[in-house]
Amino acid sequence: MKTSRCLFTSRAILLGSLLLLALSTAPAEAQKTIRFATTNNLFMAPVFAAIEKGWFDQALSKVGYKLDWHQMNVGPAIAEAMAGDQVDIGQLGVAVAVTAAGRGLPVKILMNTGIAGEGILVRADSGIAKLADLRGKTIAIPAKGNMQDFIIRLGLEKAGLDPSTDVKFLEMDASNQKQALLAKLIDAAVLWEPLSTDIVMNGGRLLASGQQIYPDHQNDTISASSHAIKEHPEAVRAIIETVVRAQQWVIDNPDEAKTITTKYAALPRATIEAAWLNVFRRRDGRPDVKTVTAFADYLYRWGYIKKKLTPQELIDEQFLTTAK
Repeated sequence: MKTSRCLFTSRAILLGSLLLLALSTAPAEAQKTIRFATTNNLFMAPVFAAIEKGWFDQALSKVGYKLDWHQMNVGPAIAEAMAGDQVDIGQLGVAVAVTAAGRGLPVKILMNTGIAGEGILVRADSGIAKLADLRGKTIAIPAKGNMQDFIIRLGLEKAGLDPSTDVKFLEMDASNQKQALLAKLIDAAVLWEPLSTDIVMNGGRLLASGQQIYPDHQNDTISASSHAIKEHPEAVRAIIETVVRAQQWVIDNPDEAKTITTKYAALPRATIEAAWLNVFRRRDGRPDVKTVTAFADYLYRWGYIKKKLTPQELIDEQFLTTAK
């Protein structure tokens, strides 16, 4: 009887050990992936901070996701990737998001990550002192219908010029505008930060800022595809709340934020320091419905989009409801 009891106990211990071994070696449930794409500019300082500090990983792991973050050259490429279900959530300039919505692409603005930040640049020795002096000049823009195109057109209208007849627009990649301006191949360049400040620090002059032309307008966003909003709401919320958290941290800790941005943007600290003053942020990340809608109305009026868009077609604020 004693031997039988010992044998039973031994078998129980063995079975228990085998069960524990099986549990310990069984594959864990695979984490789902959320695909997040951004460009590399000053507006993404909060994203850089959150990446550096591991905040995205912390927030996403709580809801069973891992982050697949990568950078792309321009916002339109991100929008196309989102429309093609290659990217779930991404940084889009307001212009890109509105244009995408105007084309019927399933993309919604979720939060505001940057206010203003554009610059109209001329050579320091150009003799161009005001926007009205651009009559008859050649102006480089990154693309038709983007925020820089919008700002220069609006600025020209306010200066009494007709953008369609009084100046010549030349679409030119942002990376080439500095060289073209300083080589006198164009008379003015229209860019975003920190590219605007980089030109100023290398022989250019700021003729007018986007903030001067259209005060406090939203420029940059985090947006998501309709598919991601429907299929991955927990992950989308985790990213949005993390960016809001990081945005508040950047506002409160500018010196460390500049150091992190310098690292990720791969630009001199002096350029980041000077450009920092030209980009503004909202602590709550709320999209500015008024300026986004006004921008969409301008694009419709100028024929860049064929449909007049409502705020509901452009913006989805549901993921900000619990953000603090």
